[in-house]
Amino acid sequence: MKQIIRWLHSLSIYTKLAFLIFMIIAVFSSVIVILAIDTSKKQTNEIISEMIDSNIQSNKDFLTSAILANDNWALFKFLKSFSKNSTIKDAGIVDTNFVVLAHTNTKKHRIGTILDDKKKP
Repeated sequence: MKQIIRWLHSLSIYTKLAFLIFMIIAVFSSVIVILAIDTSKKQTNEIISEMIDSNIQSNKDFLTSAILANDNWALFKFLKSFSKNSTIKDAGIVDTNFVVLAHTNTKKHRIGTILDDKKKP
């Protein structure tokens, strides 16, 4: 550690100034990159949310008839199309009493089971 400090002291003022300018630019650039990535993630999540909402709205009649007919297989296939997206891990449909009508994770959420309080949306 002492050798590094001695080496830094032995550098010329121009070298120290160039190093300082480089470090300032590196710090500001990394902050800007982090903010840009965060903004991009938020925008992507909003776009995906809007796409899901529009998909559900456009398939409202299909979903309503599948729910009324207890066609759990059709509901499952519809949900499976959502979980093919890498940002959506699991998807499910529950009724007003939080009874599972269909879910992509069938090991955890079997049809007809009630979601506990921790899993309610």
